[in-house]
Amino acid sequence: MATLGFVLRSPTPTPCTQCPGTQTYNVKFTTLWTEQAYPREYPGDAHWSGLVGESHDSRYIMWNPSGKAARGIEIMAETGKQSILLSEMAAQGNNVLATIALSGIGSGTGNRSTNLRLDCDHSQVSLVSMIAPSPDWFVGIHSVDMCNTATFEWRDGDTIDLFPYNAGTDDGLKFDSSNDDTNPKGDITRLTGSMPNNAQSSFYGYQQLQRIAQMKLTKGA
Repeated sequence: MATLGFVLRSPTPTPCTQCPGTQTYNVKFTTLWTEQAYPREYPGDAHWSGLVGESHDSRYIMWNPSGKAARGIEIMAETGKQSILLSEMAAQGNNVLATIALSGIGSGTGNRSTNLRLDCDHSQVSLVSMIAPSPDWFVGIHSVDMCNTATFEWRDGDTIDLFPYNAGTDDGLKFDSSNDDTNPKGDITRLTGSMPNNAQSSFYGYQQLQRIAQMKLTKGA
């Protein structure tokens, strides 16, 4: 059964200049990792870590492609453990409004859902889940703004196809690679059939990766 952590922060004292009031979104995380879609070295124990995420303002970036992974993302991507990432969010104070922490999915396919509260100062959403087993591979969304700043109205929702990312913290190339820290850390990069360009990679040779998961945000609980 999914478990939920929900933390509300005090609003910032500055006047709201975005979408008015508060808005709740349903977050549905659906995993689509099958042997048919990813036949190369598909692990017999394919599963997913819990989903961790938050609503936040533009001053906080949980993760970003081409950026370096903070410690919380590193541990989440390598082990699926949520505690350090949740502590980093809590340390952000008013930059973060609400957090979620859901239980993992015990196979390659499944889903988890919960609600997440946003407000005028915290209209962005970031979420991550580890692909397991893997060296440091994960999926997620980063700083998705649910406020339409052209109309100052809350968006009805968004459906985002997810593809695997490498956190840049482990040198492993295969789903079952042993731990081998990358030193110094590399950037977060999207994995493809040619990135990394190494025939040992579990993703090597695919002409085009299919979506491995999907995130759906829907306005209203």
